[in-house]
Amino acid sequence: MALGGAPRNKEIEAIQTAQLINKFSGGAVIGAWQVDDLPEELIITYINIANELPKMRAGINKNKKIMAEIKARHAKKYNARYSS
Repeated sequence: MALGGAPRNKEIEAIQTAQLINKFSGGAVIGAWQVDDLPEELIITYINIANELPKMRAGINKNKKIMAEIKARHAKKYNARYSS
């Protein structure tokens, strides 16, 4: 299963797949020589995580920014009202 869609050398594909899995697992959990032993569903799951996670992180960061703006406005109103 080629990560980029184009057919590639099987060994290079195994290395890239192992790197992807290790990246999203938080450490070295699999070697390239073990990729062929994995169920295809698991590999597809990691590929989907790789594709979707950056979008999810962008959404979370957008929400954090909005929350910080709301908190800053609230703090400004509170401080103006209760400080003398």
